[in-house]
Amino acid sequence: VNTPGYAERRALLTTITGAQNNMYPGLGRGVEMAGVQRLADRLLDAQIDVETGQLGREQVLSDTLARVENVVATSSGKGFSNALNELFDSFSDLAADPSADTPRQAVIAAGEALCDQVRQVREQLQNQFARNDAEVGQLASEVNSLAEKVAALNRSVGASGGAESAPDIIDERTVVLTELARLAGAVSAVREDGTVDVFIGGHPLVQGDLAQKLTAIPDGGTPPMTTVQFKGLTPPDGLGGELQGALDARDLVLKPALAAMDTFVKDLSDSINALHSTGFALDGVT
Repeated sequence: VNTPGYAERRALLTTITGAQNNMYPGLGRGVEMAGVQRLADRLLDAQIDVETGQLGREQVLSDTLARVENVVATSSGKGFSNALNELFDSFSDLAADPSADTPRQAVIAAGEALCDQVRQVREQLQNQFARNDAEVGQLASEVNSLAEKVAALNRSVGASGGAESAPDIIDERTVVLTELARLAGAVSAVREDGTVDVFIGGHPLVQGDLAQKLTAIPDGGTPPMTTVQFKGLTPPDGLGGELQGALDARDLVLKPALAAMDTFVKDLSDSINALHSTGFALDGVT
C-alpha cells in the first residue's frame, strides 16, 4: 500500500476453451488468468497531478518568502530593523546634546552598523536570487530527463502488450508522471494502447515513445536571467510546478525585494545627507 505509484490489482480470468473434462463429463476445463487489471481511477490521478503542480509552485514561493523573511528578521536583536532603530535612537541622543562627542561617535557607529547590515541583507538576497535563477536551468534539465523516462516506459508498455500486461511498469510510470506534475505542472492522457501523452499548457512534452525538451536560455536582460523555452514560447503557457515557482520567486519576490532595498538605501542616504548639509560642525562651519 505504501509503495509509490502502486494500485490494487485484479486478476482477469477467462474460461478455458476446448474439449470437456474427460474425467467428469459435462464439466468444463475451468478458468485461466488472462491478465492483471490495475485498479486506478484515471480522473482522480489527473486531478492529483493538477494539485501536485500547484503545490510544487506554492511550496517554492513559500520557501523563498520564508528565507527572505529570515534575512531581515529581528528576532536575534541584530537584524536590519534593529540597526535602523539604533541609528534613529542615536540621532535622538545627539539632538539632545549636539556638542557632546559621545553621541556623535554613537551616530557614526550606528551608521556603520546599519551599512554593514544593508550589505549583508543585500548580499543574501542577491545570493538567493542567483540560487533561484540557477534552479530554473536545473529543474528544466530534470523535466527533460523525466520526459525521456516516460517515453522509455511507454516503449516498455507497448512491448509488453499493453497496460494489462505491465502493471508494474504502469506503477513506475505513475511515479514519474507525478514528479513531472510537481516539477512543471505537466498533465497526462492515457491512450487506448496503455501508453500516455504528457502535456505542458496543451503542448505535447511526450507523445508515445517520443520526448520533447525544455530549453533553459538567457532572457537577454541586464543582467541576463535564465528563462525556459518550449515550442517557441518563452516561457511556455501553462508551465507550473516548481519550475514556475522558481521563476515567480525570482521575478515576483526577490527581484522586487532587491529593487526595494536599493530604493530604500538611496532615499535614506539622500535624506540624511540633505539634513546633515543644513547643520554645523563644532567650529561653526557648515
